[in-house]
Amino acid sequence: MKEIYNQIIENTKKIAANQDSFSLPQINNATVISQELETIAPILFKEKFIIENNDGKIEVTYESKDKCRVSQINPDWNRVEVLYLGTNGDRESYTDGWSDKI
Repeated sequence: MKEIYNQIIENTKKIAANQDSFSLPQINNATVISQELETIAPILFKEKFIIENNDGKIEVTYESKDKCRVSQINPDWNRVEVLYLGTNGDRESYTDGWSDKI
């Protein structure tokens, strides 16, 4: 599970550097559950992924936030939070954010 956690972090860093939309990398040997969450202004989109196998659990939360002002158009802000919970009590987290390309 730790390898999957590291893979998600590396994928997120590449996405942030390219200012792309978030997506999970190909994940094998684990169950992936995707759930769209309720949004409130200014959150445009929010999704949670739960990845589980016998070695632990990873929760990934992604949200896209509107940064526009009345007289100014700004790119949306993307935020990803990754939480790793190992079966032996290990716990790690990673957070990243980036603006969309205009």
